[in-house]
Amino acid sequence: MDKLTEVFSQAHYFVEKIYDGLKGGDKITIGKIGIQMIKKEILGKFASKLKERGIELETYDSIKYIYDLLGYPIDGLNTYLNRLENNKKTNIDVQTAYIFWFFIREHIKELEQIVKDIDVEYAS
Repeated sequence: MDKLTEVFSQAHYFVEKIYDGLKGGDKITIGKIGIQMIKKEILGKFASKLKERGIELETYDSIKYIYDLLGYPIDGLNTYLNRLENNKKTNIDVQTAYIFWFFIREHIKELEQIVKDIDVEYAS
């Protein structure tokens, strides 16, 4: 069976694309793609892989907690980039956007570490 950590193989790349998007201009689109990839390719596939093992997000409090925490800053950055792209007043300022990005980056790392531990436990 696949390791859960494989889901996170490109997570850091996608997170860096979000960072690039926060710079504005022609980078906004790449930031929006990064957000969608985190939602679909990382968090979505992660939940699916857990289910393949008969595990729900709620099985591990730490996973559920981080997973839930990530929703707000991810949605916030998505709205921010959409509004920035359409030259509308943004929902947050650029400093808050960077704080959201940092939060996402660090919690993805934390989630990845938890997943490594689960893979070790699952293999034994």
